[in-house]
Amino acid sequence: MAYFRRGLAWDDKHDYDRSIADYSEAIMLDARDVSAYFNRGAAWYNKGENDRAIADFNVTISLEPGSGDAYYSRGLAFFRKGKTDAAIIDFEQALTVDPQNHNARNSLGATWQRKGDHDRAITEYDEAIRLDPQGAAVYVNRGIAHASKGDYDLAIADFDHAISLDPESVDAYANRSAAWIGKSDWPRAVADANRAIGLAPDSADGYYNRAVAWTNTGDNDRAIADFDKVIDLNAKDAAAYFGRALALTRKGDRDRATADCRKAMELEPQRSGACNEQVTGGEAPSADASMAAPQQDNSAAIAWNLQRGLNQQIQGYVGGAIDSFSFVIGLDPNNAEAYYDRALARASVGDYVIAAADCRQAIKLDPKRTGTCNEQAADDRVRPVEPVAWEAKDNHKRAEADRKKARTLGAN
Repeated sequence: MAYFRRGLAWDDKHDYDRSIADYSEAIMLDARDVSAYFNRGAAWYNKGENDRAIADFNVTISLEPGSGDAYYSRGLAFFRKGKTDAAIIDFEQALTVDPQNHNARNSLGATWQRKGDHDRAITEYDEAIRLDPQGAAVYVNRGIAHASKGDYDLAIADFDHAISLDPESVDAYANRSAAWIGKSDWPRAVADANRAIGLAPDSADGYYNRAVAWTNTGDNDRAIADFDKVIDLNAKDAAAYFGRALALTRKGDRDRATADCRKAMELEPQRSGACNEQVTGGEAPSADASMAAPQQDNSAAIAWNLQRGLNQQIQGYVGGAIDSFSFVIGLDPNNAEAYYDRALARASVGDYVIAAADCRQAIKLDPKRTGTCNEQAADDRVRPVEPVAWEAKDNHKRAEADRKKARTLGAN
């Protein structure tokens, strides 16, 4: 019992290594000490050791099958590991043991949200709120689900309520900022991002959302500074590299923009394709999506798709952005902004020749844009020459000669 109690004291101090050592001693003295296994599992979880946490929760459940807390805690560890189906089973089992467990209900909603079933997530969040109307976190989670469906007003209402319950909720401010971005309300997006950053200077979401707002208002320098901060906080944030690539492209820094785009593709290759060729794998606007825009005449659809394209470009869906701008051009072949934005999108993935053609057309339609994009194709950039596979013809000397030629032309 002494080891167990000291383990609790170490837990209170967040010294999990020492608490684990004490719980292990308690288990050595009593191999059926359920509380020691459970608490050691919780300590492993707090250290990020999910597999070890699951192992201890397994023992807890085997010793005490009716432990709802053990099912709930194991579900959290499965959720962290991305094992959503296993997490759902555990959260549902925890609710079978205790139907009033609002934390398990909230976590069940979060798991459905991760699986992309926003409606089912909202249903679970509704029930969690019924069980505990004073929990700010569940309002934040439900707001995120509403925002994922494009219901920004409902999302903002939930974030407002979360802030009323917890005025220092960084998540509520950061996510409300994202919802304002969805509504193209850039000043409010910046204000909420500022608040999130003020409460938590390491809020990557706050910096990212503010960067997106700056990008949409054309303040590329501020956008780049905020994307820099996001990358400093998380060097694996592909969206930040995509966003910075767009801002750098607008400033004419083609080389850095291409480097950022390639880094983003390296981190998330499934998003758009290779950066040195036109990207076609992005999220193209469907006919239904275009029709969903408020339309009285083409001007509404044009404005909506221009904004959609910009948001897709920031998020790294370059192919989708190109398709959105192309859709606008189809509606209005004289739309200089669409040609200009499509030029930036194409340049951001290294498709300089086609980007230059779009840029020239934008300038032709709107001469004031002269100098804002590179209307000259990158014809002076030497293209690598692939050596012919002479080895297949047993001509090794010619193969080596071609390799040397390729290297002098810039091939890797």
